[in-house]
Amino acid sequence: MKHHLCCFRLASHDARRLQHTLKEGDDHQPSRSGSISLFDHDKSLDLLRHVETEYVFDIKWNQPGDGARPLLAQVDAIGSLALHKLVDSQGTVLGCAYAWAGTQEISIGFVAGPVSLVQVRESCLQNLQSWAAHKYEVWTTSFDVHRHQLLYIGADDCSFYCWDVRTSPSNIVSRNSKSHTKGVCCIALNLENSNILLTGSYDEFFHVRDVRLMSKPVNERPLSLGGGV
Repeated sequence: MKHHLCCFRLASHDARRLQHTLKEGDDHQPSRSGSISLFDHDKSLDLLRHVETEYVFDIKWNQPGDGARPLLAQVDAIGSLALHKLVDSQGTVLGCAYAWAGTQEISIGFVAGPVSLVQVRESCLQNLQSWAAHKYEVWTTSFDVHRHQLLYIGADDCSFYCWDVRTSPSNIVSRNSKSHTKGVCCIALNLENSNILLTGSYDEFFHVRDVRLMSKPVNERPLSLGGGV
């Protein structure tokens, strides 16, 4: 089963960004490979590091704190979850992470609908729990940056759920399967207002929501962007 999406418990505000590029093989030898590039955008997009890797589905930074190094989670086409760290303070080297201080948790969505919660330890990844979150492909997972026990998951079944991960299996807190007419592919929390949730979908609509009333958007006339959000 292939890993599809991942996110760290906290979003990163690191000044550098990682991007990925993909290339397809020819008809005689089909292959899917990709790469991760590290850019510094303080003044201009200076390329700091380029790493060849497998076909990349998603990459997410953690939230460094208490002296912890910035870490990057990567999920790819061969069903692997990889972690990378910045080796020096200037971010000029990108290496595979194998030891660091503190713990983090990563949520991983699968093509068939399940979701796993993985804990990052000093030298290993420990699977804390897995559960059937959706019946169709999971497109996005997002931890609540204000209430870290809450995990939002959007999928190809046109719905998005909120789960409390403090128990195993996780308990469902709320669900919405009527607002979007196609797969929910983006969920984000407002960093300044703990009650505001944003959702985007392949139905071309972007919604602003209040987590205290998940049944309908705050904006009664959601914005249609003319393409998948």
